[in-house]
Amino acid sequence: MSGATDFAAAQRANRHNTFLLLLALTAIAALLGYLIGWVLEGTATDSVPAWSAAGLVAAALMAGASLCWSAVSLAFGDRIVLTM
Repeated sequence: MSGATDFAAAQRANRHNTFLLLLALTAIAALLGYLIGWVLEGTATDSVPAWSAAGLVAAALMAGASLCWSAVSLAFGDRIVLTM
């Protein structure tokens, strides 16, 4: 039968791609948090720190928020979309 779709393989590929996407978005959120903390620390101290403690805290907070939102969307995303 030509044109048959292997749904199990497609599901595995989609799960893998979703994981990579969520990993990339979490990394972007952490980077953005670090940059925001770095700029705020630099503004508060009138210097440009090489490593920013405020940036690391902001990065951890943003990554944590991203992971929490990813968990919520994976767990309840189907119901959220169907409710809309």
